[in-house]
Amino acid sequence: AKAVFANAQMVYTNSLLYGGPSLAFLLYVILGDSELRARLTTEIDAALEQPVTPQILCRLPTVMKVVRESMRLHPVALATPRVVRESFDFAGYRIPKGERVLIAGSLCHLLDKVHPDSQRFDVDRELTANKCNDYVPFGSGTHQCPAGDFMELVFAIAAVAILRTVKLETTPHDYTLRKVVNPFPEPARDFRFQVVQTRP
Repeated sequence: AKAVFANAQMVYTNSLLYGGPSLAFLLYVILGDSELRARLTTEIDAALEQPVTPQILCRLPTVMKVVRESMRLHPVALATPRVVRESFDFAGYRIPKGERVLIAGSLCHLLDKVHPDSQRFDVDRELTANKCNDYVPFGSGTHQCPAGDFMELVFAIAAVAILRTVKLETTPHDYTLRKVVNPFPEPARDFRFQVVQTRP
């Protein structure tokens, strides 16, 4: 029973470890593009004129696209550890049974042959989390992170709450992102922003 309880809690505790850096990258993406910010704000304001329900995110397609494209361009879970069940050959190497390996699934996020012009943020890319092997922010297969859908929801709600209540700007205004690994990729400590206006 204790093991079941501990594993159930991991959905929340581990997701929050990844959640902070992912949300910081999301803010950087939004704050760095004034046209995107305006598009999001318009969508959010229109959606919130109606009663707020659990289905509200269905009325916010751009918000969900921004969340997913941000996770594609700035993956936090770079690799997942696995143990080889059966020996196999890969790229001229023999990988024996029992070997510990790291699967760098998020590498495909930044390959031009998978995602054309992969280094560019494109809010209108068609990405569906955990549905195909070319977009795997939460891993893939039977061991993909069970908190994936939950974290997408958290990021979307955070973006909605921020854009609905305040206007933020990076400081300096022309800040260029620097990444550090600590222990996951995240924006460096010089990524800062300030509230320049509150919204009614």
